[in-house]
Formats: sequence, structure tokens, C-alpha cells
Amino acid sequence: MYNKEYFKKYYQENKEKINKRNNEYKKQYDLKNKEKKKEYAKQYDLKNQEKLKEKRKIYKFNKRIIVYNHYCNGDARCQRCGETNIKCLSIDHINSGGRKHRKEINNRSLPIWLIQNCFPKGFQILCMNCQFIKRVEEKECGGSGKRAYKYRLNQKMEVYNHYCNGDIKCKKCGMTDIRCLSIDHIDGGGRKHRKELKNNFLPKWIIDNNFPEGFQVLCMNCQFKKRVENNECCAIDAIRK
Repeated sequence: MYNKEYFKKYYQENKEKINKRNNEYKKQYDLKNKEKKKEYAKQYDLKNQEKLKEKRKIYKFNKRIIVYNHYCNGDARCQRCGETNIKCLSIDHINSGGRKHRKEINNRSLPIWLIQNCFPKGFQILCMNCQFIKRVEEKECGGSGKRAYKYRLNQKMEVYNHYCNGDIKCKKCGMTDIRCLSIDHIDGGGRKHRKELKNNFLPKWIIDNNFPEGFQVLCMNCQFKKRVENNECCAIDAIRK
């Protein structure tokens, strides 16, 4: 007859010995069945690709929320304008160098890196609009790339004017600050299209192709909200509300 209290007491008295024996058994089993387990894991991944993809997104999203709360002292919002919509918040390198830093960490998830490194200083939370305004402010002070920046800005302005019928603003929220306005592919597929263009600047391509349909002007916040709502990135129910 099974005696729960007896086995509980026996385990407590022989805990170290039992755990050692179990660990040794597991180690030996893993060595004998290494290829079998590897094949099982491979087949499981193939059968559950969508499920695992969604699970990874939820995991990364939860890590991102932890980072937002840390750098905002529990009140996740843009530290410039106060935007609270989680869909368009992002982690900013205060002293710039974000692209270089991401290369150094081999494009690993930045929120996970920040947690593993005990939340180092030098980071803040900004909405995407404020991120792009900050980037423009830093470019304007650059000097060497100023002429190229102005040339590209003129091309952008021509495109904005066309798709906004002369009244340049975000089609969704009405934002008028051109520093955070952008060209949006209405039906999605912007990343794929930009890859096809290779090094061709999108506004230049639009001008060269006589302003085709399928584009609109959105601010960066509305761009990222749209991506989440259309399941283009971070497609999880937690942020699609």
C-alpha cells in the first residue's frame, strides 16, 4: 500500500543521494539518446513552427515590458513627450551608437541583453516619433552628411506633398512634424519592397515611377501601431488591444 508520508520522509532524509542518482541517470540517458532527442526536437519544431514563433514573440514582449518599466520607474511612457501606447515605444541609446551596439551583440534581442547585463545606464524609453526627431537633430549637427541629408529631404517633401495633396501631415493622427513623418506601404510589404529596391532611396523611386498608388504618409508612431494591428510585427494579443 502506497504511504505518501513515508515516501515524503524518505525523500527528505535521502534528498542529496536521490538527486545525485537521478542526475547521473539523466546524464547517461542523454548521452545514449543524443541523436534520437535531436531528431525529436527537430520534428517537434517543424510541426509547431507557428506555435513556437508566437511563444517567442510573447517571451520577447514580456522582456521588453520589464525593460520599459525599469527605465521608466514602473510608469512605461516616452521620456520626451509622454506617449504611453506600448505599440510605439522603443529603447533608445541616449548617447547614440545603437546600430553599432546591436552589431556588437550580434543582433541579439536588446531587451534580453539589457536584463542579462543588469540594466546598464545609457538607455531610455522613447516613442518612435521622438526616436526619429532625435536622430534628425543629431544628423543636422553632423556636418559632413548635411548636403546629402538636405537632398534626400527635398525628395521626401516632394513625395509628402503629392500624397497629402499639399497639406503635409500624418493621415491617421494629423502629426505635422516632418522629422517623424514617413512613407507607408498601405497594404504592407514595405520591407520586401525595399529589399527589391536594394540601395535605391524610396522617395526617389516613387518620383521616378510617377507617384504610384499604394502609398500614404504616416508618422512613425502610427506606422508602428499599424504594423502591430496588421500582424506585421510583435503579433500578440497583449498589444493588439
